[in-house]
Amino acid sequence: MDLFKKKSKVPMLRVKGNSHGTHWESVHPNFDFIKTFLKGSLHPSIRDRCLIKLFRTDFADMGKTQIGVFKRIIHPRLCSIFVLATIKGVPQVATGYPVLWSRTRVRFEPKEIQEWPIQIESDISGKIGDAGLSFFPVDFFMKKQEYLEGTINELSLGLFAYEQKTEPWAGQFVEGKDNQKFSLEKAEIIFPLWKDGQHPDDYRVIGKAIAVEQVKILNDISGVFTTISLKPIGELEIFCLTSKMDRVPNVGEMVGAVGWLQGRDSNIDWPGGA
Repeated sequence: MDLFKKKSKVPMLRVKGNSHGTHWESVHPNFDFIKTFLKGSLHPSIRDRCLIKLFRTDFADMGKTQIGVFKRIIHPRLCSIFVLATIKGVPQVATGYPVLWSRTRVRFEPKEIQEWPIQIESDISGKIGDAGLSFFPVDFFMKKQEYLEGTINELSLGLFAYEQKTEPWAGQFVEGKDNQKFSLEKAEIIFPLWKDGQHPDDYRVIGKAIAVEQVKILNDISGVFTTISLKPIGELEIFCLTSKMDRVPNVGEMVGAVGWLQGRDSNIDWPGGA
């Protein structure tokens, strides 16, 4: 079925340039380890359990192409997506990225889709909670038509942090009228880091930690799930390697992070995985 035969409700633009990058550094410091781990998805002993979807679709302006999407489990709340495109009869790596299986739920009103040249990835902008934001939809390869039709109106959101700090605004104030000072210590914010349309899914966030969980992933690497309160959208779950943090926060402390905002249809349930 041609994905564009149905009339779309949400406008979609084709953007030029490179994609977001892999973001594998968010889950492991050694990319060679990640490559070996992902190639394991194709081993005959687990390949069928890793396969999420096998389909034909328009790909990178080369017309209908067979795409295989595989998933590897990193942690019960983290997984990796690994995409192969069969070009001239030869399977080739097309893309891949980590996925945070966030528990956050937030209402969503789509505004615009910015499709990348690869045609199976995009950024989507719209009203998320009470904020105007853009995010990377990790399920675009399988939910493209629903995003175009505007039928997905609840998201699960997560942020992979490039860095994270505890109490980032401690002791900082701003001046208001009549020389009044207002403390920033407990301010909750989310604002974009991009400019000129580049990387619209990168954000700085600051909020109060309401849940903190330390975990071990992939070859005994330490990481932390931190859920923060974030007034414009309600809550946001963050994953950060401990090597990229100043320290592990306590519940009730303010947490600041810079990272990659991703989302998915909150009703999605991916089968398989290994």
